[in-house]
Amino acid sequence: MIGQLANNNYCYVYQQKKALRQRLLKYRDQQVDKSRVRENSKSVCYRVAGLAEYSAASLTACYMACQGEVDLTEIMNNCKQTGKKVLLPRFNATTENYEMVAVNDPGKDTERGHYGILEPQQSFAAVDKNTLNSVSVAWLVPGVAFDGTGNRLGRGGGWYDSLLKDTSGIKIGVCWDWQIQSEVPADNTDISVDLVVTDMREIRCSH
Repeated sequence: MIGQLANNNYCYVYQQKKALRQRLLKYRDQQVDKSRVRENSKSVCYRVAGLAEYSAASLTACYMACQGEVDLTEIMNNCKQTGKKVLLPRFNATTENYEMVAVNDPGKDTERGHYGILEPQQSFAAVDKNTLNSVSVAWLVPGVAFDGTGNRLGRGGGWYDSLLKDTSGIKIGVCWDWQIQSEVPADNTDISVDLVVTDMREIRCSH
């Protein structure tokens, strides 16, 4: 009986996530001006760069933006200027999961990889788990939606939940302000973020 209730709840949350994801991705495809994403992303990056938690970290886990996501080029430039290492995700075909890789120049050290997204070249070694899970890493996490408690809705593959599972570093969600929802459906496998930064504000999450 308890198992059935848990299964029913999982299915309910799954359907809620699917509906919200479809609605917001459709909105993003129709309303976001892709030609202005990089320019509009600067306000998000400036807010992130002003965070004490970001300044205290020696490594910054970023991502390569696609399909209207917030572009982190300015943050990666800031890392170069301040001596921080930039980490980027790369799909590992052997483990069928993502790993994080340190790059010197995101513009030159990447190539088209899984799903056609820019990833670190295969010649670069993956960062070891101990380093990745330490407090020295500030994670900048993309999402389809976030709420004020830190719940995050991803694309549905569970990739970032797997990457963030054992991490101790600050987790900062980055998105457009319209992606903030009053409530994002979540289950016990979903990893929440500590802060959310948009083009209009920063939110300190109350887990």
